[in-house]
Amino acid sequence: MDQRGFNQAWELTQAVSEASGNPSCNSLIERIRNTIPQTELAGAGARRKNLKAAFAIRDSKTGRNVCSVTIIDDVVTTAATVSAMAACLKQQGILRVDVYCVARADIQL
Repeated sequence: MDQRGFNQAWELTQAVSEASGNPSCNSLIERIRNTIPQTELAGAGARRKNLKAAFAIRDSKTGRNVCSVTIIDDVVTTAATVSAMAACLKQQGILRVDVYCVARADIQL
């Protein structure tokens, strides 16, 4: 986000929210640990390890009445980021986590 000056995933989320009538939220989960940019790592294993314990629910009360969350991302390469976020949400008690992306990389890492 810092390089582009805007968060393209959030822009996508707002558009989907408006079109679907479902609420959007960018404050449910937060990165709690600085990590190496995923693009600088080779291999899915390195990317998963990089994101271990990198996310947390922002407020333990948030999401208590939520049973389903959708994560929207622009590009998914190894799914390490969305998997780490989904695991964090499920630990909070969210029953269903869906992931939508604009582009899915078809590469072997």
